[in-house]
Amino acid sequence: MKNFLIFILFITAINANITVYNAYSAFNKSYINGRLIKNEQTVSHKDDSIFKNIAYKVKLFFHNELKNKTIYLKTDNKIYKTKSDDEGYFSITVNQSLQNALLYLDSKNFTKISFLNYKEPRIGIISDFDDTLIISNVPNKLKLLQNSFTKNYKQRLLIKKTETKIKDILKNNKDAPFIIVSGSPYQFYTPIKNFLAYHNFPKAVILLKQIHGKNKEPNNQFKYKIAKIEKVFKQFPKTKWYLFGDSGEKDKEVYNYFKKRYPQRIIAIYIRELN
Repeated sequence: MKNFLIFILFITAINANITVYNAYSAFNKSYINGRLIKNEQTVSHKDDSIFKNIAYKVKLFFHNELKNKTIYLKTDNKIYKTKSDDEGYFSITVNQSLQNALLYLDSKNFTKISFLNYKEPRIGIISDFDDTLIISNVPNKLKLLQNSFTKNYKQRLLIKKTETKIKDILKNNKDAPFIIVSGSPYQFYTPIKNFLAYHNFPKAVILLKQIHGKNKEPNNQFKYKIAKIEKVFKQFPKTKWYLFGDSGEKDKEVYNYFKKRYPQRIIAIYIRELN
């Protein structure tokens, strides 16, 4: 039985593929991050049961990843390479603006990449997700678990006021980057992406937290978001920002930090107050 289980785990790992979380270009640089895991698609419906939703969400945390594996990125004129970490995560930065590229492990396992391309955007949006765009009740941990695990993205509630404001800004600024910076783990990337698409948001760069492995990010929400947003400011050195958040988990403090640090680069801050 032991040997059989090892064989099953081996086959699952070999069949793992490249899951790309984000691929975008800005100011003559391109950024890609993702993970080597088996990407299992699940179709969600509005009438799905609590048990089906829980089973799917729990499964997101139990992938068999490929660790320390060399990954290649092929552009029109060059090949770049990196390695996945001990949890299968990887990232690549390229000093050129890309439209398309090929990401692969070997000749039988490759993924075609299309990049979100932001040339020199004048303005952009950085937004939290939970309790800013979607009702999650983060301060109440029981309600947070219920919302996160017992409902799928078609059953979750949208925060209309934030949606309207963000879409109005993006409608008048077609080239503006829309960037989600959330403390949710990368395991929830697909549900978040699906929720945004379901409610007709433009494509977003979705930056989440790596919660395990040697490269895991800090639990402290303030430190985590400061580091994440600081990278975005460096990637978009000439862009001015609208910042959207809520009063539940340090967004107000984080955004005030950036208002003091980069006063000329903050257009407005919107905070949704939670009762």
